[in-house]
Amino acid sequence: MNTRIISVLVSLAVLAFSSEARIAAQRPTLQPFTLDDEMKMRAIVDVRISPDGERVAYVLSTPSLTKNEHEAALFVLPSRGGASTRLGDAVHIFNTPVPRPQLRWSPDSSTVSLVGLAGDRPQVFAIPISGAAPRALTAAPEGVFAHEWSPDGKSLAYLTRDGMTPDEVRRRQDKSFVIRADAPDPATRLVVQPLDGSAPRVLTPAAHYVDGFSWSPDGRELAYSAAPRSGFSAPYETRLYAIPVEGGKPRAIVDRTGINNGPRYSPDGQWLAFTTTNGKTDIMASRSLAIVPARGGTIHTFVMDDAWVNEYTWARDSKSIYFEANDGTFSRGEHMFDQPIARLWVADGHAERLVAGQTVDYAPTISNDGRWLAYKAAEGRTVGDVFVMDTATKHATKLTDVNPELHDRALGDL
Repeated sequence: MNTRIISVLVSLAVLAFSSEARIAAQRPTLQPFTLDDEMKMRAIVDVRISPDGERVAYVLSTPSLTKNEHEAALFVLPSRGGASTRLGDAVHIFNTPVPRPQLRWSPDSSTVSLVGLAGDRPQVFAIPISGAAPRALTAAPEGVFAHEWSPDGKSLAYLTRDGMTPDEVRRRQDKSFVIRADAPDPATRLVVQPLDGSAPRVLTPAAHYVDGFSWSPDGRELAYSAAPRSGFSAPYETRLYAIPVEGGKPRAIVDRTGINNGPRYSPDGQWLAFTTTNGKTDIMASRSLAIVPARGGTIHTFVMDDAWVNEYTWARDSKSIYFEANDGTFSRGEHMFDQPIARLWVADGHAERLVAGQTVDYAPTISNDGRWLAYKAAEGRTVGDVFVMDTATKHATKLTDVNPELHDRALGDL
């Protein structure tokens, strides 16, 4: 080889090496991720966009080593980006063993509601975004663990349990009391609480152990999922029903084996969507989306292979559903887990992934105009932050950075 060519190649190699060395020297040195870092990590546990699409509410959980608990705080920030405002400090968010706030917005977007502690019982509190004092909306003797506003904002529906009989209370106070896994639990009831001060109405019978529900768009009835009994295996035998808000006999909508739960009416009121194991009752059966006419009829199941559908929300035109579904262990050897936001068209079952790259997304909620989708997303090197997507362009914007110290830590991919 010509000596001049060799000289040029050597010079290029030296130049490339020195350039890489300079770039490496300019990179910050990443520190190992330690147990102390783990114990300080904050986590977003709930995200909800306001009906008018202007704001996003979220709850941030911070571990407290001195109190041995997670301290939870409510924040609201503009959905197009901006500073977060902390609200409702007077409310102790239900956090046993971890925060379970059940964030909701009033239909007029003026108030955030969540489950907080009143004494030793979880109740629903309303927290105005104006900064006015929070107020309790429920006083259920056994507490509340799920709630939804009526479409007109004049009532709440919530889940609570029946109280124990005096004999059950006495036996549980006895130190020799033995808890049996197959023993019946108190019934889980669906209750409607008018916000004008009227007495709450218990809608569902004791034979129905309710675990999920939603209001019809016209506010006249509630759809709910329920098991015929309590116990460990009961959640794997749920059916779907509807009941008038004023009370009456439940109407069966889906009566088949397996898991059928999380019913949600389409905005036009024509359909009920739900998650289902499609007749399977084993604990590891994958869950797919399905729809059924709101008055009952043929079930249309959208099988997702091995994916497991979790949270979902209807698009406002009732033609599609936004959902998040995990893909288990990646089969291509690159990553271990994937849970993206996707969109399913109910007319033909076509599904489209909406986010690029490796991500784990949670609980999408949508604005009333269908334009803005808010959700929590973890991207491999974060625990999770608030994102808002413009559904017209599919562009997502990250609104928070709750663990900035992770930028200086050496972390692996998902």
